[in-house]
Amino acid sequence: MTDLEAYEKYLGPDWAEGLHALPDYMIGGIVRYVLQGIPAGSFMDAVISNDLFTAVGKADIVNREYLHAYCNFFYNHAPSTCFGSKDKRDAWIKQGGIIGMSAALETKHDKS
Repeated sequence: MTDLEAYEKYLGPDWAEGLHALPDYMIGGIVRYVLQGIPAGSFMDAVISNDLFTAVGKADIVNREYLHAYCNFFYNHAPSTCFGSKDKRDAWIKQGGIIGMSAALETKHDKS
């Protein structure tokens, strides 16, 4: 299963469509972060944490040009609870992303 297919499986085709606006070499890390809560590197961590100055400082030449696209992607194609502050990032990683959250809900449902 490709990263795009995995994202589409858990979030739907409209949400996965947003990945097409991003550099190919960044998509895997973003998908792993959103779906599994796996940290995606220092640049993406700064984007996710809403730390513009660090994001600009950590960005390679390509990613500097895509800062707007990353903001658009997270705002329109990712769960709002996975980005916007360090606290949201930390909570997202702790819960294991969409997959971890889904597993926790299934376990809770099975126990009731």
